This record gives sequence, C-alpha cells and structure tokens, in this order.
Amino acid sequence: MTIEIFPILKTPPKARTPKKYLSSNLAASSRLGNHLFELSALLSMSRKLNRMPTFFIQDEHHDQMIKDTDFLIPGLVDHFLIINQSLPISIIPTEFHMKCCIWDDPEKLMKIEDEYLHIQGTHFQNLKNESYISKDDPQDTILYSSSNCDVVLFTAPHSTFGWWLGYLSKGNQVYYTDIRVVADVSVPSLTLYPDDYYPPHWTPIKSDKFDNTTIIETLK
Repeated sequence: MTIEIFPILKTPPKARTPKKYLSSNLAASSRLGNHLFELSALLSMSRKLNRMPTFFIQDEHHDQMIKDTDFLIPGLVDHFLIINQSLPISIIPTEFHMKCCIWDDPEKLMKIEDEYLHIQGTHFQNLKNESYISKDDPQDTILYSSSNCDVVLFTAPHSTFGWWLGYLSKGNQVYYTDIRVVADVSVPSLTLYPDDYYPPHWTPIKSDKFDNTTIIETLK
C-alpha cells in the first residue's frame, strides 16, 4: 500500500480580507434616468474599491426605485446588499462627487478603512420648464429604444432619461442638442463638463444661426 505524503505548510494561510460595504445617498424620489446613473456608478465604484454595494430602503421611494430598475435591467440590483432600514446614525457620511455630471476619481476613497463607507454628494439637478409629450412608461420607452432605434436624437441635453435612451438604444448612434448653445447654467457655472457626460462617439448638434431651421453638427 502506498501512502501519499503531503508537505506541511510552514506559513499560515492568509487571513481573509474583512468584507466592507459601500452605499450612497440615493435620490430615490427622482426619475428613472437618475436611478440608472446612481446604481451603475455605485456598482462600478464598489468593484474598484473591493466593497459590497449596499442599498438602504429608507422609504417607499427607495422601494419603487428597486422595482423600476429591476424591471428595466434585470439582475442589476442582485449585485447589491439590500437592507430594509434607514442608514444607521453611527455611519458618518463621506463627501464625494459634490458636483453633478463631473467625473470624480474614486481612487481618493481607497485609503478609507471604515467597514461601512457611505458617500454623499450632488448627483442630480432640478430641471425647470419640463414638458412631457409621451405618456408611455419610461421603462417601456427605453425597452423599445433598445430593440428598435438605430438612431436617437434627444433635444434636452441635460436629461438623464434622454442619455440612457441613447446609450441603451439598438444602434447607439446618438445626436443631442449641444448643451453649450442652450440656456443651461451648468456649463458656465462649471457644474457639468460635456466631455465627462457625453460619450465621445455621440454627435452634438445645433440650429444654424441664420435661419434657425437647419440642423448642423457642432465641433467638440
């Protein structure tokens, strides 16, 4: 009979890295486009920081946010630890991304060793003078775009819903009104950088200044 002898390990196995968590002050009362931005960003950051993305259901808006997102992108919320309570007062929020629509480097959060990291910042903007033409559900509109639209044009350049309508469209060929030529204060106030917000292969457009009816491409 042969007995197989295994070598004795002289070094102890490495201790497992303690599981850490990442959450954010989600604007759950906002609309679908903002929800997709927040959850996608939180999931991406958690992977970079080696943390578990965490979702606190603090009220009925957060509960509806999960339902709407899961309907449109099934499986996205499955990556999150869902906690049916408000953020504990023992967790002190950390300031991050204090201006909407401007990229902020999550590398600055790498040195934070707290088990629970809750970031707060400005992720949204209030839009004035809104008008809605379609009465379809936002989820249905995006699902239709993802299956049928080879080209998308959205004229409200600050619209997060329009952004996702183009990004998830079938052809991903997108034209949008150049935000630099409309009455939007976000660019001169440095609260939005177009290069951070719009994918480089999308095309900005504007009306020709001579007749205001001809649409022309603008230079980035």
